[in-house]
Amino acid sequence: MANVQVTFDRIDVDKDGDPGVTDGKGDFYWTLNVNGARVSHRSESNVQREGNGSSIDLGESKSVELKPQEDLIVSGFLAEKDQGTSGADERDDFAQTFDRSQNWGNGPHQVSLQDRKMACTLHYTVSAG
Repeated sequence: MANVQVTFDRIDVDKDGDPGVTDGKGDFYWTLNVNGARVSHRSESNVQREGNGSSIDLGESKSVELKPQEDLIVSGFLAEKDQGTSGADERDDFAQTFDRSQNWGNGPHQVSLQDRKMACTLHYTVSAG
């Protein structure tokens, strides 16, 4: 069995998704999972307001014990609550799978999350030992 830890480090906000809003900040919410277990979550009713060029510090992690034939699956979504007239939130889902031959993805990772006017980068680290 391998002990693998996934740490969600931060989300960098390149485009906040709300260019027309007067305060210039987007309203972000997300769910980030490790093998189906929720590790980091912010609800749509409790958004985090951030503007272009800012970062959302996460610092949340989860350790899992994996058998040689098991995969590590890092998944989730990031969304920006739409305050405009369209009423459709920007949202991007992702899933990345790593197996033993890849040392379960040991090392740093970046995930580009984009939808219409939102563009962000999720940073997470896998420690397999």
